[in-house]
Amino acid sequence: MEERYVIYKYVLGIAHRYVVNMPDTAKIIKVGVQDDKICLWAIVPKGEVAFPKEFIIVGTGMILPEDIGDYVGTVQKKGFDDMEFVWHVFKKQN
Repeated sequence: MEERYVIYKYVLGIAHRYVVNMPDTAKIIKVGVQDDKICLWAIVPKGEVAFPKEFIIVGTGMILPEDIGDYVGTVQKKGFDDMEFVWHVFKKQN
Protein backbone atom coordinates (compact mmCIF):
# COMPACT_ATOMS: atom_id res chain seq x y z
CA MET A 1 0.00 0.00 0.00
CA GLU A 2 1.41 3.37 -1.01
CA GLU A 3 1.86 5.94 1.74
CA ARG A 4 -0.08 9.02 0.70
CA TYR A 5 -0.26 11.19 3.81
CA VAL A 6 2.12 12.62 6.37
CA ILE A 7 1.67 14.75 9.51
CA TYR A 8 3.57 18.04 9.42
CA LYS A 9 4.15 20.58 12.15
CA TYR A 10 3.88 24.31 11.37
CA VAL A 11 5.31 26.89 13.79
CA LEU A 12 3.16 30.02 14.11
CA GLY A 13 4.68 32.26 16.76
CA ILE A 14 2.84 35.13 18.48
CA ALA A 15 2.34 37.53 15.60
CA HIS A 16 -1.20 38.81 15.09
CA ARG A 17 -1.16 37.41 11.55
CA TYR A 18 1.08 34.61 10.41
CA VAL A 19 1.48 32.92 7.01
CA VAL A 20 2.57 29.31 6.46
CA ASN A 21 2.71 27.29 3.25
CA MET A 22 0.44 24.26 3.25
CA PRO A 23 -1.68 22.43 0.67
CA ASP A 24 -5.34 23.40 0.29
CA THR A 25 -6.34 19.88 1.35
CA ALA A 26 -4.32 19.85 4.61
CA LYS A 27 -6.44 18.84 7.61
CA ILE A 28 -5.46 20.58 10.85
CA ILE A 29 -5.61 18.09 13.70
CA LYS A 30 -4.01 19.89 16.67
CA VAL A 31 -2.93 23.30 17.93
CA GLY A 32 -0.49 23.38 20.83
CA VAL A 33 2.65 24.82 22.36
CA GLN A 34 6.02 23.15 21.78
CA ASP A 35 9.35 24.63 22.87
CA ASP A 36 7.47 27.78 23.94
CA LYS A 37 6.10 28.35 20.40
CA ILE A 38 2.55 28.08 19.13
CA CYS A 39 2.40 25.26 16.59
CA LEU A 40 -0.20 23.40 14.60
CA TRP A 41 -0.13 19.90 13.17
CA ALA A 42 -1.87 18.87 9.99
CA ILE A 43 -2.40 15.75 7.90
CA VAL A 44 -0.99 16.58 4.47
CA PRO A 45 -1.06 14.58 1.21
CA LYS A 46 2.52 13.72 0.24
CA GLY A 47 3.86 15.70 -2.69
CA GLU A 48 0.92 18.10 -2.90
CA VAL A 49 1.73 21.71 -3.78
CA ALA A 50 1.68 24.12 -0.82
CA PHE A 51 0.18 27.61 -0.91
CA PRO A 52 0.35 30.51 1.58
CA LYS A 53 -2.32 30.20 4.29
CA GLU A 54 -2.96 33.03 6.71
CA PHE A 55 -3.61 32.40 10.38
CA ILE A 56 -4.76 34.98 12.91
CA ILE A 57 -3.86 34.66 16.58
CA VAL A 58 -5.98 36.58 19.07
CA GLY A 59 -5.61 36.70 22.84
CA THR A 60 -8.55 36.40 25.21
CA GLY A 61 -10.14 39.84 25.73
CA MET A 62 -8.81 41.27 22.45
CA ILE A 63 -11.08 42.68 19.74
CA LEU A 64 -11.66 40.21 16.89
CA PRO A 65 -10.94 41.50 13.39
CA GLU A 66 -13.86 41.35 10.94
CA ASP A 67 -11.98 38.92 8.69
CA ILE A 68 -11.23 36.45 11.49
CA GLY A 69 -11.80 33.21 9.52
CA ASP A 70 -12.50 29.75 10.94
CA TYR A 71 -11.61 28.72 14.48
CA VAL A 72 -8.76 26.18 14.64
CA GLY A 73 -7.89 25.87 18.33
CA THR A 74 -6.86 27.45 21.63
CA VAL A 75 -3.56 27.26 23.52
CA GLN A 76 -2.24 28.48 26.85
CA LYS A 77 1.27 29.89 26.90
CA LYS A 78 3.36 31.50 29.61
CA GLY A 79 4.31 35.10 28.97
CA PHE A 80 5.94 37.84 30.96
CA ASP A 81 6.33 37.27 34.72
CA ASP A 82 5.17 33.65 34.25
CA MET A 83 1.60 34.82 33.58
CA GLU A 84 -0.52 32.40 31.56
CA PHE A 85 -1.96 33.83 28.35
CA VAL A 86 -4.70 32.18 26.30
CA TRP A 87 -4.40 32.46 22.51
CA HIS A 88 -7.05 31.52 19.95
CA VAL A 89 -6.00 30.52 16.44
CA PHE A 90 -8.14 31.15 13.34
CA LYS A 91 -7.50 30.26 9.68
CA LYS A 92 -8.59 32.74 7.05
CA GLN A 93 -10.48 31.45 4.03
CA ASN A 94 -8.67 31.80 0.71
